[in-house]
Amino acid sequence: MPSYAQQNSLADVIHIGFPKTGTTFLQNIVFPQVKSLACLGKPYTISLAYRDVLHELITTPDLEFSPEYFREKIGALNSTHTSRIRNHIKLISFELLSGFMYRADNAKQIADRLRAIFDRAKILMTIREQKSIIESIYKYYVLAGGPLTFQDFLNRRKLSPCVDEFRTRHMLLKFKYHLLIQHYFRLFGKENVLVLPFELLRRNPNDFLNRMLTFFEVENCSINDIQKESNVGLSYYSTSLLRIMNLFVSTPYSTSPLFNMLDINFFYRKVIQRLDKAVFRRIPVNVSFVNEKNELPFRRFCKKLIALKSPDDNRSIADIIEKNYMESNTITSALIRLDLSSFGYSTAAPAKVNNEVPSPEIISEIQ
Repeated sequence: MPSYAQQNSLADVIHIGFPKTGTTFLQNIVFPQVKSLACLGKPYTISLAYRDVLHELITTPDLEFSPEYFREKIGALNSTHTSRIRNHIKLISFELLSGFMYRADNAKQIADRLRAIFDRAKILMTIREQKSIIESIYKYYVLAGGPLTFQDFLNRRKLSPCVDEFRTRHMLLKFKYHLLIQHYFRLFGKENVLVLPFELLRRNPNDFLNRMLTFFEVENCSINDIQKESNVGLSYYSTSLLRIMNLFVSTPYSTSPLFNMLDINFFYRKVIQRLDKAVFRRIPVNVSFVNEKNELPFRRFCKKLIALKSPDDNRSIADIIEKNYMESNTITSALIRLDLSSFGYSTAAPAKVNNEVPSPEIISEIQ
């Protein structure tokens, strides 16, 4: 049974994401099976009204934000649904509480807001190896109608959602996990923050779930379908095909005048998804976007034509991503007391984490 402090709190545990770290699996498969949880966030089993409050919490301009307003609003919702949440652990799961999908601009702002509203909550953060999560987010972008190549998607000089309007903020900063982890440690206390890698969920789901439920202070419970995959992204080939199609249709990221009446979501559900499952996933070729060359073929050809070459011409995007996150992953490993290198994260020599660690300069080398 929840403690007295839990019974009188607005929320007991807040799962902030990151997106693409198994959040859909936890929300659709795991959380509904834990009877002692009351889901105020995804899945919205208590009331959809909580969804609107969370969206408002994220999007309210800073000068208009009032923690008292949100405490009153959430408190009123909790009172309305007292019979459904009494003697339950109140859980909020919402991926965008870790910041906007493509950049980290508002991650600290949201963390500060959560502390101002839910002062006694625990924080669950799920992370994922950076090459994998960036590729997954790119597939999400294409699925939403994005027409850019992977190289241009990450290019700070392009009109990409990864880059702000001044070309100074970039998505690569978003996944330097140690920066956000340290901030949550300062706000909520290290003992009240749990960080788990997505790779542990894939490799050993029972271990992942045991760590998480122990942190929630939930008694042992059995979870069915823990091997089931949820929200599986498109394959490399399907994503490439859909990206080319996005050049010729009107989408949120493309203003092509051609076929502006085509419902791209309908087409995805009825055609691309089935084609992906029936054909493209069966092609036994191990290819990925991150392993492509940093520069597109035409640009490499032009540089070769004019005899302009640099030592970095043959680097893949994966090389750049690994270099960018090496120091951060080393610090993150020490902070969460898990060897991330064993899960495929690039790490460097051990780093001191007792004092404040200066944030490494963002490396934005993708051309």
